[in-house]
Amino acid sequence: MKRPWLAALLNVWPFPLGIGYLYLRRWARFVVSFLGLQVLAMTVVLMVMGPDFLRLFSAVVWMAVVVDGYLVARRMNQGLAASRGT
Repeated sequence: MKRPWLAALLNVWPFPLGIGYLYLRRWARFVVSFLGLQVLAMTVVLMVMGPDFLRLFSAVVWMAVVVDGYLVARRMNQGLAASRGT
């Protein structure tokens, strides 16, 4: 059983974004979170929209990754409980 609060807490750390996904062994989500959101998307947003919009975008992405880490862990635990028949 994975601890949802720990997955969310690990995703709180600002760099690299998505460490909670490594705890959950969700390698693809970590790569998408780190490379896709943190590196590529933020670079494009900075170049196109400017630094003010980047702050808002960063905050939204950060909150989404924290919540998603929590929800992924809960779904994993529900699937594990269902497979055990409890």
